[in-house]
Amino acid sequence: MAELQNPEVEEQAALPPKKEKKKGGGGGNMSTSTMLIIIAVVAVILVVGVILSINVMVTSVIDRKMDEAGLDTTSAINKVQEENELYLKKIQEKMALQDAMNELDQEDFYMGDDGVLYAEVADILAMPKGSDDKVMIAIGIEYRVKTKVSEEEEEEEKEAKAVDPTAIFKQKPQLKAKIESNINNLIGSMTLDQLQSIRPELEDVLTERLKPVFKSERIWLKKVMVRKFIFA
Repeated sequence: MAELQNPEVEEQAALPPKKEKKKGGGGGNMSTSTMLIIIAVVAVILVVGVILSINVMVTSVIDRKMDEAGLDTTSAINKVQEENELYLKKIQEKMALQDAMNELDQEDFYMGDDGVLYAEVADILAMPKGSDDKVMIAIGIEYRVKTKVSEEEEEEEKEAKAVDPTAIFKQKPQLKAKIESNINNLIGSMTLDQLQSIRPELEDVLTERLKPVFKSERIWLKKVMVRKFIFA
Protein backbone atom coordinates (compact mmCIF):
# COMPACT_ATOMS: atom_id res chain seq x y z
CA MET A 1 0.00 0.00 0.00
CA ALA A 2 1.43 3.28 -1.01
CA GLU A 3 2.68 5.61 1.74
CA LEU A 4 0.85 8.84 2.21
CA GLN A 5 3.13 11.89 1.86
CA ASN A 6 2.73 15.04 3.85
CA PRO A 7 1.70 17.93 1.57
CA GLU A 8 3.84 20.45 3.59
CA VAL A 9 6.89 18.29 3.13
CA GLU A 10 6.30 18.08 -0.57
CA GLU A 11 5.86 21.88 -0.75
CA GLN A 12 9.06 22.48 1.11
CA ALA A 13 10.88 20.06 -1.13
CA ALA A 14 9.59 21.83 -4.20
CA LEU A 15 10.93 25.24 -2.97
CA PRO A 16 14.49 26.14 -4.00
CA PRO A 17 17.01 25.99 -1.20
CA LYS A 18 17.62 29.30 0.67
CA LYS A 19 21.05 30.91 0.27
CA GLU A 20 22.84 31.56 3.53
CA LYS A 21 24.13 35.09 4.06
CA LYS A 22 27.90 35.28 4.37
CA LYS A 23 29.06 36.86 7.55
CA GLY A 24 30.86 40.12 6.99
CA GLY A 25 29.66 40.33 3.34
CA GLY A 26 28.66 43.64 1.64
CA GLY A 27 28.89 45.59 4.89
CA GLY A 28 32.58 44.53 5.27
CA ASN A 29 33.53 45.75 1.79
CA MET A 30 32.02 49.17 2.51
CA SER A 31 33.94 49.44 5.79
CA THR A 32 37.31 48.76 4.05
CA SER A 33 36.67 51.43 1.43
CA THR A 34 35.82 53.93 4.12
CA MET A 35 39.01 53.11 5.98
CA LEU A 36 41.07 53.56 2.84
CA ILE A 37 39.47 56.94 2.21
CA ILE A 38 40.12 58.04 5.78
CA ILE A 39 43.75 56.93 5.58
CA ALA A 40 44.19 58.81 2.29
CA VAL A 41 42.65 61.99 3.74
CA VAL A 42 44.84 61.79 6.85
CA ALA A 43 47.93 61.29 4.67
CA VAL A 44 47.02 64.29 2.56
CA ILE A 45 46.48 66.38 5.70
CA LEU A 46 49.89 65.32 7.08
CA VAL A 47 51.64 66.09 3.81
CA VAL A 48 49.96 69.50 3.60
CA GLY A 49 50.91 70.19 7.24
CA VAL A 50 54.55 69.28 6.64
CA ILE A 51 54.65 71.46 3.52
CA LEU A 52 53.14 74.39 5.40
CA SER A 53 55.59 73.93 8.29
CA ILE A 54 58.55 73.83 5.90
CA ASN A 55 57.23 76.91 4.12
CA VAL A 56 56.92 78.82 7.41
CA MET A 57 60.47 77.81 8.42
CA VAL A 58 61.95 78.76 5.06
CA THR A 59 60.09 82.07 5.06
CA SER A 60 61.37 82.81 8.57
CA VAL A 61 64.95 82.03 7.58
CA ILE A 62 64.68 84.16 4.44
CA ASP A 63 63.22 87.07 6.41
CA ARG A 64 66.01 86.82 8.99
CA LYS A 65 68.67 86.71 6.31
CA MET A 66 67.12 89.70 4.57
CA ASP A 67 67.07 91.62 7.85
CA GLU A 68 70.71 90.75 8.47
CA ALA A 69 71.59 91.74 4.93
CA GLY A 70 69.71 94.98 5.43
CA LEU A 71 71.66 95.68 8.63
CA ASP A 72 74.96 94.86 6.91
CA THR A 73 74.11 97.17 4.03
CA THR A 74 73.14 99.96 6.43
CA SER A 75 76.36 99.50 8.40
CA ALA A 76 78.41 99.58 5.22
CA ILE A 77 76.67 102.74 4.04
CA ASN A 78 77.19 104.40 7.43
CA LYS A 79 80.86 103.43 7.41
CA VAL A 80 81.37 104.89 3.95
CA GLN A 81 79.62 108.09 5.00
CA GLU A 82 81.82 108.37 8.10
CA GLU A 83 84.96 107.83 6.04
CA ASN A 84 83.83 110.45 3.53
CA GLU A 85 83.09 112.94 6.30
CA LEU A 86 86.49 112.28 7.89
CA TYR A 87 88.21 112.68 4.53
CA LEU A 88 86.38 115.96 3.84
CA LYS A 89 87.26 117.19 7.32
CA LYS A 90 90.94 116.48 6.71
CA ILE A 91 90.76 118.25 3.34
CA GLN A 92 89.12 121.28 4.96
CA GLU A 93 91.72 121.35 7.73
CA LYS A 94 94.50 121.09 5.18
CA MET A 95 93.01 123.91 3.11
CA ALA A 96 92.55 126.05 6.21
CA LEU A 97 96.16 125.44 7.19
CA GLN A 98 97.34 126.30 3.68
CA ASP A 99 95.29 129.51 3.77
CA ALA A 100 96.84 130.38 7.12
CA MET A 101 100.31 129.73 5.72
CA ASN A 102 99.58 131.93 2.71
CA GLU A 103 98.40 134.69 5.01
CA LEU A 104 101.57 134.37 7.07
CA ASP A 105 103.69 134.58 3.93
CA GLN A 106 101.77 137.69 2.88
CA GLU A 107 102.32 139.20 6.30
CA ASP A 108 106.02 138.58 5.90
CA PHE A 109 105.87 140.63 2.71
CA TYR A 110 103.82 143.65 3.77
CA MET A 111 104.19 143.81 7.58
CA GLY A 112 107.93 143.52 7.98
CA ASP A 113 108.89 143.66 11.67
CA ASP A 114 105.48 144.94 12.78
CA GLY A 115 104.02 142.63 15.45
CA VAL A 116 107.12 140.40 15.65
CA LEU A 117 107.62 138.76 19.06
CA TYR A 118 110.57 137.00 20.65
CA ALA A 119 110.95 133.65 22.39
CA GLU A 120 113.81 131.50 23.63
CA VAL A 121 114.49 127.80 23.76
CA ALA A 122 117.09 127.02 26.40
CA ASP A 123 119.87 124.46 26.33
CA ILE A 124 119.18 121.61 23.92
CA LEU A 125 121.63 118.73 24.34
CA ALA A 126 122.31 116.59 21.26
CA MET A 127 124.91 114.06 20.15
CA PRO A 128 126.52 114.36 16.69
CA LYS A 129 126.77 111.32 14.43
CA GLY A 130 129.59 108.90 15.31
CA SER A 131 130.76 110.94 18.28
CA ASP A 132 130.83 110.53 22.04
CA ASP A 133 130.87 114.31 22.49
CA LYS A 134 127.69 116.30 22.91
CA VAL A 135 126.61 119.66 21.61
CA MET A 136 124.63 122.14 23.68
CA ILE A 137 122.65 124.70 21.74
CA ALA A 138 120.29 127.47 22.80
CA ILE A 139 118.29 129.56 20.34
CA GLY A 140 116.25 132.73 20.19
CA ILE A 141 113.23 132.98 17.89
CA GLU A 142 111.53 135.94 16.23
CA TYR A 143 107.96 135.15 15.21
CA ARG A 144 104.48 136.53 14.61
CA VAL A 145 101.30 134.65 15.50
CA LYS A 146 98.61 136.43 13.50
CA THR A 147 97.64 139.43 11.47
CA LYS A 148 97.12 142.55 13.52
CA VAL A 149 93.41 142.95 14.17
CA SER A 150 93.56 146.18 16.08
CA GLU A 151 96.38 148.29 17.45
CA GLU A 152 95.16 147.83 21.04
CA GLU A 153 94.93 144.06 20.77
CA GLU A 154 98.32 143.79 19.08
CA GLU A 155 99.95 146.05 21.63
CA GLU A 156 98.49 144.12 24.58
CA GLU A 157 99.63 140.81 23.13
CA LYS A 158 103.08 142.14 22.35
CA GLU A 159 103.55 143.58 25.86
CA ALA A 160 102.37 140.37 27.52
CA LYS A 161 104.75 138.16 25.54
CA ALA A 162 107.65 140.57 25.75
CA VAL A 163 107.64 140.11 29.52
CA ASP A 164 107.91 136.32 29.23
CA PRO A 165 109.96 135.03 26.27
CA THR A 166 108.63 131.50 26.90
CA ALA A 167 104.95 132.51 26.82
CA ILE A 168 104.36 131.00 23.39
CA PHE A 169 105.58 127.60 24.62
CA LYS A 170 103.22 127.72 27.58
CA GLN A 171 100.36 128.18 25.15
CA LYS A 172 101.76 125.61 22.70
CA PRO A 173 103.95 123.11 24.61
CA GLN A 174 103.99 120.82 21.57
CA LEU A 175 105.80 123.53 19.60
CA LYS A 176 108.81 123.47 21.92
CA ALA A 177 108.94 119.67 21.71
CA LYS A 178 108.91 119.86 17.89
CA ILE A 179 111.74 122.40 17.88
CA GLU A 180 113.91 120.30 20.20
CA SER A 181 113.18 117.14 18.18
CA ASN A 182 114.12 118.83 14.90
CA ILE A 183 117.38 120.19 16.25
CA ASN A 184 118.28 116.83 17.79
CA ASN A 185 117.61 115.07 14.50
CA LEU A 186 119.67 117.62 12.57
CA ILE A 187 122.70 117.38 14.84
CA GLY A 188 122.37 113.59 15.11
CA SER A 189 122.54 113.29 11.31
CA MET A 190 125.84 115.21 11.06
CA THR A 191 129.37 114.55 12.20
CA LEU A 192 131.41 117.02 14.27
CA ASP A 193 133.30 118.13 11.18
CA GLN A 194 130.07 118.73 9.27
CA LEU A 195 128.61 120.73 12.17
CA GLN A 196 131.72 122.88 12.38
CA SER A 197 131.64 123.46 8.64
CA ILE A 198 128.06 124.78 8.69
CA ARG A 199 128.45 126.76 11.92
CA PRO A 200 128.47 130.15 10.13
CA GLU A 201 125.24 129.28 8.30
CA LEU A 202 123.60 127.40 11.19
CA GLU A 203 121.07 130.16 11.90
CA ASP A 204 119.85 130.16 8.30
CA VAL A 205 119.78 126.33 8.26
CA LEU A 206 117.69 126.23 11.45
CA THR A 207 115.37 128.98 10.23
CA GLU A 208 114.55 127.14 7.01
CA ARG A 209 114.27 123.81 8.83
CA LEU A 210 111.91 125.13 11.50
CA LYS A 211 109.64 127.29 9.29
CA PRO A 212 107.33 124.37 8.36
CA VAL A 213 107.10 123.45 12.06
CA PHE A 214 105.92 126.94 12.97
CA LYS A 215 103.59 127.14 9.99
CA SER A 216 101.92 123.92 11.10
CA GLU A 217 101.04 125.81 14.30
CA ARG A 218 99.90 128.85 12.26
CA ILE A 219 102.89 130.90 13.36
CA TRP A 220 105.17 132.87 11.04
CA LEU A 221 108.84 132.35 11.87
CA LYS A 222 111.01 135.28 10.94
CA LYS A 223 114.43 134.20 12.20
CA VAL A 224 116.27 131.74 14.44
CA MET A 225 119.29 133.08 16.34
CA VAL A 226 121.87 130.76 17.88
CA ARG A 227 122.49 132.06 21.39
CA LYS A 228 124.76 129.21 22.48
CA PHE A 229 126.65 126.51 20.63
CA ILE A 230 129.21 124.61 22.66
CA PHE A 231 130.67 121.12 22.82
CA ALA A 232 130.02 119.47 26.16
